[in-house]
Amino acid sequence: MTTSTKIILKKLKALNTIWHPESALVFKSKEDKVIIGRYLNEALVVDDEMFELCTKWNFRIDDSLLEDEEEEEQSETGEEGGEEQSETGEEGGEEEEEPTPEVVETPVELVPEVTVKEEEPTPAVVVTPVVTEIAVKSLTNVMREQLTDLLETVQKAGTELEAKDIEISSLKMLLEKEMVEFKLLNEKFSKLKSILA
Repeated sequence: MTTSTKIILKKLKALNTIWHPESALVFKSKEDKVIIGRYLNEALVVDDEMFELCTKWNFRIDDSLLEDEEEEEQSETGEEGGEEQSETGEEGGEEEEEPTPEVVETPVELVPEVTVKEEEPTPAVVVTPVVTEIAVKSLTNVMREQLTDLLETVQKAGTELEAKDIEISSLKMLLEKEMVEFKLLNEKFSKLKSILA
């Protein structure tokens, strides 16, 4: 029993095709789902790792890439062999042919579910520790200044509040004194009124 892994493909606008961001493998087109390379540093790259990733993810490689790789192998070993072939004639021609590598194609039924999302890859952002340290120090200084300003404002408001409390207390005492005087005057007025009446 096999577990199916969901493979997510995204649109790659830079190359007008789709790709598999997790492996960076690029497909020929949305319809023709064969691998044509890897998307690295905003460029299409064909390397040995691409072939390994195709095997790992069970993706088919474009046949033209397999032919190109075969030609490269022949060109690396072919110069010396070519001289021998010219000397040996037709027999050398038989030696020139190498067995073609067998390409195993996976039936469509075995390919995991593919979802295409219309998104462009986000470029990687590299944040160095120095920049982060500077940013943290800068933010710390700003926060320290703001807290200092806030503390000064609170202390000033506290001082003003204490002054207002003292002023209210003295006004209360003045009011009480005036009330006592008013009461005394009212009593004197009442006595005078009774004498005159």
